[in-house]
Amino acid sequence: MTRSVRWMLGAILVLVMGLVAAPAVAAPPEPYRVATGLEGGTSAAHVAIGDRIFWVNHGSSGTSSNDSELWTSDGTSEGTHEFFDPNPGGRGLVGSLLKFGSGFVFTATGPAGGAEVWYSDGTTEGTEMIADLTVDDAGSTWLLEAGPGAVYLAADDGAHGRELYRWTGPGAAPQLLDVNPTARMTSDEELQDQWRTDWTDSSPVALGMVGDAFVFTADQTIRTADVSEWGDHYVATSGTGRELWRVGPTGPPQLVKDISQTDAWGDPSPQESTPFAERTGTAVMGGSLYFLLDSTEPGVAEPEMWRTNGVSEGTVKVAHLPLAYLDDQWDFEPAVAGGRLFYRAWSGDWDGMWATDGTGAGQRVSPAGDATDPVTLGSGVVFGLEQDDTGREPWFSGGTSSVRLGDLRAGAAGAHPFPITTWGSHAYFGANGGSGRDLYRTDGTPAGTERVMDLPNAAGAVLDGPMVFYGAEGLLYFVNSPDDDRNVGNELWAFDPNRAVTATSTVLRAPATVAYGAAATVTIAVTGAGGPPTGTVTIRDGQRVLGTAELANGAATFALPRNLALGDHVLTATYSGDAQFSSSTSAPVTVRVKAATRLGGRVNDLTFLTTERIRVTATLRTTPAINATGRLQLLVDGRVRATATLAARHRNTLTLVSPPLARGRHRLQVVFSQSPNAMDARTGVVTITVYR
Repeated sequence: MTRSVRWMLGAILVLVMGLVAAPAVAAPPEPYRVATGLEGGTSAAHVAIGDRIFWVNHGSSGTSSNDSELWTSDGTSEGTHEFFDPNPGGRGLVGSLLKFGSGFVFTATGPAGGAEVWYSDGTTEGTEMIADLTVDDAGSTWLLEAGPGAVYLAADDGAHGRELYRWTGPGAAPQLLDVNPTARMTSDEELQDQWRTDWTDSSPVALGMVGDAFVFTADQTIRTADVSEWGDHYVATSGTGRELWRVGPTGPPQLVKDISQTDAWGDPSPQESTPFAERTGTAVMGGSLYFLLDSTEPGVAEPEMWRTNGVSEGTVKVAHLPLAYLDDQWDFEPAVAGGRLFYRAWSGDWDGMWATDGTGAGQRVSPAGDATDPVTLGSGVVFGLEQDDTGREPWFSGGTSSVRLGDLRAGAAGAHPFPITTWGSHAYFGANGGSGRDLYRTDGTPAGTERVMDLPNAAGAVLDGPMVFYGAEGLLYFVNSPDDDRNVGNELWAFDPNRAVTATSTVLRAPATVAYGAAATVTIAVTGAGGPPTGTVTIRDGQRVLGTAELANGAATFALPRNLALGDHVLTATYSGDAQFSSSTSAPVTVRVKAATRLGGRVNDLTFLTTERIRVTATLRTTPAINATGRLQLLVDGRVRATATLAARHRNTLTLVSPPLARGRHRLQVVFSQSPNAMDARTGVVTITVYR
């Protein structure tokens, strides 16, 4: 009688460890990763005290996506942490950071609601509310400006309306500077029903600083109760309407100029308000502040640029400007350099970068196209400019012409340089050179435009890279998004061009072969004189970022993803550096992922004659399912009696034939090996008997 026997055993995984060390790197100073895992949106609002920065993080407390806190960093991982939460355990808001003296001021909203202004000297003990100025039902206190010797606020104390306040520093009380003396309520009973409490608001709006003078707009439409000669009760108006004002660290506010004194029909109207353009930028050049008005001329749509030196005679209209109107405001964020004011223009279409010496609208100084807002660098400005053939690339203008700083990403896609900030002698920006958004800088020349660092971000990401820059005395910080999710897992980096660093060596150890779906880890060791180095390492599969790991005593482990595709993976580990140690990258280590296997065998009988051949059919099962190739061997009592090559056409099943065996009991086993795409495997052992 003939019987068929099957047997199977799980594959044995053979992991051969590869060891390759990267040579020590003596590179120029480059950015280093300070902290990882920053959650929530990151604000550009920041201040610096020496090399320590303070910035606003939104949604970082884990209590609310609308929450925000004040964070700080000194350039070390240990010194990077939340600094101030106005409402621990609940929803709080922080914003409007401004440097003042040796500290800074900011607004914060706590559990009682309504923002108030706080001052900090950079320490927890030295952080306190200036004063509770705004009553609970009157909204929030506004932080308008911080200038030499004073901070300027707007608040409603419940009696005087929203008015200007001045605060001169710790130990002083905010001083009310009442621009609009209209009473909050009239004693005239016949007018009380029509009297509005907001008539007492001057609602100051900041324009900027001219020297130590704060220039602002305020509504001085004064309303009083009066009785006509016929005995009629009415509301009389006087004052100037909304006009241009100034105030310094001492003394009362002063009207700079009543710009609008006639109505739309040209008739005298002293209370006519000037139509100051809302939410637009301003700039100071040559001791004068430049600002915008909506057009005051009938039939003219373009806004008017004015300038003021803080006195009436020096307050004049300059010109109508060719600007775009976006999101209910004029698109005007000018920059000043080399005695010129730069702005991006619109003349029926995007019209590139314009420059003026302050006597007119100026002229276009770049090719036409969609320009980004200019950023001052030395005697010129850096900006992005989009053109059909090159896409958006970085440009520089000195005020008469412009030069493209580089075609960082060839083709119409463009590198899209943003954000751009000036720090020291260079402008720094994020840009996509074709392999993700990295850190670049320029000195304003094509030859001086270079990539500072290839950031270890996710391959294929388009929203990665630097999001905001924070300039400090000796460090330039930036928040890096390692992938397309800009609200989760962000990183703080720091750049010190004068940093004296110790070279490091990074060694990556990884298994040479890994079964698909199996757990496997790599180990990283970073060494340097005077170590161990601190910080993080980034593990890449080619250009793809697999993840990061934190160093502990100069070492880290990282679990490889179980779903790595079949085939060879060239892994590297990059150490990001820290304040003491330079970055370094290991030499590549190749890890081959093969299909996981199970090998089964079937022998045609368990008893044979000494004249019969023994046939064993081997079947290989793989995960994922592939047609494996390799070598099959039939072992009899541990010795090879038959060998066959498994080809893809065999579809993982092949029969091996052994010559007749001597009389007695024999142990059979099939072994699979030498496969480029599947793990080694072997069956269990079956015993057969051979008779005469």
